[in-house]
Amino acid sequence: MEEEGIRCFTIKGSAIAAFYPHPYLRSMGDSDFVIDASNMDDAHKIMLQGGYSCISVGEYLKKRMMVEIHRYLADMIQINTVRVVEFFNSYWDYFHDGQLDWSFHFLYLLFHLRSHLIGSGVGLRQFADTAVLTKYNQDLNWPWIKAKLIELDMWNFAQKVFALNSYWFQIKPPIESEDAEEIFLSLATEQILKNGVFGFADKNNRANRILMDNRMKGHSPITIMLKRAIASVFPKYKFMIRMPQYAFLKGKPYFLPVAWIYRGFYTIKNRGFARAKAVLETSFTTQEAIDERKALFEKWGLRDSEMQ
Repeated sequence: MEEEGIRCFTIKGSAIAAFYPHPYLRSMGDSDFVIDASNMDDAHKIMLQGGYSCISVGEYLKKRMMVEIHRYLADMIQINTVRVVEFFNSYWDYFHDGQLDWSFHFLYLLFHLRSHLIGSGVGLRQFADTAVLTKYNQDLNWPWIKAKLIELDMWNFAQKVFALNSYWFQIKPPIESEDAEEIFLSLATEQILKNGVFGFADKNNRANRILMDNRMKGHSPITIMLKRAIASVFPKYKFMIRMPQYAFLKGKPYFLPVAWIYRGFYTIKNRGFARAKAVLETSFTTQEAIDERKALFEKWGLRDSEMQ
């Protein structure tokens, strides 16, 4: 990408691994790259020329190597304010001499951890990343980090993360923060360990997705769940054409209904009825699960108004 004049940088795992006592201790499910949105089409061509297959928008696979290319670091989901989205998507302001500023990177790790907590589930690994950087990275500007956390309404949440890092790893940041209650530390520890390394074992993912969906505002939970189910069964044209098995659809959006039918048969043939059923099930949950999840977010220092 650099040879083609495309600015890019790595973020999260591959960038943080060097700070671990041994880089192989930092397990990774994929490698994450960030580029300018205007270069996405060129980057897509480069990935295909490099022997990668596009399995979804921005996601590429070559043998067992998964690469994810990001154009944005923050999306306008319910939990994110406009200020938060604008800040994290201004990442080029913090990119100098071919590297992302580490204080900004640390803030993004906290933001990413929060996104996993309210999304696909958070695991121990995300906390370990923040703990390792706190202990070993000497380039972190802690007064600036605290000021930004307060400005972005993330300070209460960050304090919970710092408290857990102290509770588990005996690592505290060099800034003053309040200690969390013992009952929260105990319950959070149980929850996060159950979620596994990556956090995907979280059983409340469905409720998380409902709470994060922009369309939740002004609609009943059942309405938003039905909309999500329809969207999962009938994806948009831009999503479909990124996958090689639907290449015949490019330039022919009128064939989209045919592609939906083909997708259904393709999923059942290659993954079975269980997978097809799971696609629908992930869109539904109960009101009780949603209410329980909102209560949990409040304990984590996420403002109640953010979850309405």
